[in-house]
Amino acid sequence: MKEKRRQSGMSEGVLFSLCGSLECPPGWRGTEHSHPFFEILFVTEGELEFHGETTTGTLLPGKIAMILPEENHWTRNPLKKKARVIYCGFSLGGENSNFQGQTIIRGIPHADFISASNSLERCIQYKSEGVFAPLELMRIVHPALCLLENEFQSKQFKMSGIIPEACRYLENNTGKPVSVKNLASKFYLSPNYFGELFKEHTGMTVKQFHNSTRMRFALELLTRDGFSVDTVSRELGFSSSEYFSRSFKGYFGFSPKKSPKVLRSK
Repeated sequence: MKEKRRQSGMSEGVLFSLCGSLECPPGWRGTEHSHPFFEILFVTEGELEFHGETTTGTLLPGKIAMILPEENHWTRNPLKKKARVIYCGFSLGGENSNFQGQTIIRGIPHADFISASNSLERCIQYKSEGVFAPLELMRIVHPALCLLENEFQSKQFKMSGIIPEACRYLENNTGKPVSVKNLASKFYLSPNYFGELFKEHTGMTVKQFHNSTRMRFALELLTRDGFSVDTVSRELGFSSSEYFSRSFKGYFGFSPKKSPKVLRSK
């Protein structure tokens, strides 16, 4: 009998782009750059600050950074001693540009970190000797791929929790100035990424949401509690009652002094 074969071409797979090491002197700052492939960073000595479009954080031995394709990023050594980082770049079957998410900085089990970093050290040596070591490369990428899979599976759950928590923070801090940078840092996200995420879920910028919350609270204080304009202005952290009055009228269309009358006429 003739054999039966079922077979299809596979575009998936791990394609390796580069590997190397870098010694960073005290106070060193790297050049901002991006690349069309994923990159894994292992700090083996000292520490590095990582700054990316979607994530900022500190890299220490025991943590890895999984950097997304085309993400602008740079690193800095903040200490007065040298730092050393080893890195590997790879692609996932040409599908890099379709990945939606953010750069991941996570601690991994000690044994996985030692195994992966040692394999990368050997690959750097093999590369200099012109030897290809696919098994070593897979040991390097495996923990990063596990992180990528976990991040992908839990992304919607985690993101859906971050924005309501951010909204509650804004609602509970109507009397404080709030910046996107400070709010994003509470969730370990970059300001740009957090701002986009916030607007995607609420339809407003952080500033618009915070202003809306303050104005609605101001109206409540004026109409329900009978507070004076000066008192409400101070309560909400405005620099002057005049500035508060202009903001209030710009939002509602009537001045705060007229708000009780307006509501009673409706």
